[in-house]
Amino acid sequence: MNKRVVFIGAALAATLALGIAGYQWYQNHSMVAVTLEWARLAPFPEGATEFTITTSGGMFSREFHVVFVAPPEEIAAWLKASPGIQDAEIEEQDNSVLYKIKPGGGAQHAEVEHNPHTNRITVYVVWS
Repeated sequence: MNKRVVFIGAALAATLALGIAGYQWYQNHSMVAVTLEWARLAPFPEGATEFTITTSGGMFSREFHVVFVAPPEEIAAWLKASPGIQDAEIEEQDNSVLYKIKPGGGAQHAEVEHNPHTNRITVYVVWS
């Protein structure tokens, strides 16, 4: 009886852990897809590291923030392949270039900041 209870408990714990991991993967995948649509971007570079995506907002608004680092040649190819970058308003800043993008997918704001000195990309999109 004890072995059976332990086995059932372990099976339930494993199922729960897999369910949580699957949900987190789905949520991350969904946030990436929406960010790419709203900013009209090509898929993020394969060599991207230090990748983070966070969300904020409430019932009537949603914001996504993406940060990653990639090799310069991958960033250049990604920027060139991204439709939102092609017709963006470009603003030179101290250490970076800000692309103010005409958003897609019903979003109200989209921008990409590229720091060529650190190879860091920051993407910010808003829907409300």
